[in-house]
Amino acid sequence: MLDLKVPLVAIDLPEKMKIAVLDFSNTGGISNEESVTLTNRLRSMLVRTNSMVVLERGKMEEILGEQGFQQTGCTSTECAVEVGRLLNVQKMVSGSIGRIGETYTIDLSLIDIATAAIEQSFIRDYKGAIDGLLKEMETVANQIARLGTAPKEEVETFGALEIKTDPKKAAIILDGTAVGDSPLSLAQIKSGFHRLEIRTAGYAPEIKEIEIKKGEINRQNIKLLKIFKLQIKSDPEKADIYIENQKIGVTPFEHNVKENMKLTLQLKKENGKRKQNLKKAAIS
Repeated sequence: MLDLKVPLVAIDLPEKMKIAVLDFSNTGGISNEESVTLTNRLRSMLVRTNSMVVLERGKMEEILGEQGFQQTGCTSTECAVEVGRLLNVQKMVSGSIGRIGETYTIDLSLIDIATAAIEQSFIRDYKGAIDGLLKEMETVANQIARLGTAPKEEVETFGALEIKTDPKKAAIILDGTAVGDSPLSLAQIKSGFHRLEIRTAGYAPEIKEIEIKKGEINRQNIKLLKIFKLQIKSDPEKADIYIENQKIGVTPFEHNVKENMKLTLQLKKENGKRKQNLKKAAIS
């Protein structure tokens, strides 16, 4: 009887990517509790993908606390990179969530700590009940997971981008870097999804996610919307101002609104213990 001894061979499995999620900054229209809940849901969904190591919120606070660093107010890419280095992770997710009118806006970025660059942007506009944002968090988590597990391409592929705007001479920002003014043509852009920002004084910025495909030209024709200053006064003063049933301040008050935006405005003033409606109007 032969006694065959087969040597054991150690197999090095690829190490999972380490990632952390900064608490979303709240741009208004939702409560801080809702913002924290949505941040936690994204973390949970990332864990569920089982494709990466996700640093839990408590551990993040412990490490940052030891360094005397608080993540509150950390909204820039540079700050996210600094936090990522303190946490010893390879990627950070940072961004904001809020509501304007009846639309919830999600603007998140996946940041590579080694290069300090935005690797991917995730921009979502959602209309409906706020609990529908939980599903949006799951969608974003799955997209991040695919990026983290996708094999690296041996040869990078490129496409091109052409941008025209109305008005002209608007600043073009691609993946956080200013690349020129419109009209603008850009070649040798790496294929994949990119964050495009268009800004000029007196107009609302246009921020969107675009896809560059290998060997193709992505043509963008964008009309920017003017920003107007809405001035609200009342007699008597100190009336509560509600836009789309959300209190935004008291009179007198100034508020920026976009061209063609339709809003429901209400003014209310307490009369004794009773709150009296002074005015209700639609603005367009």
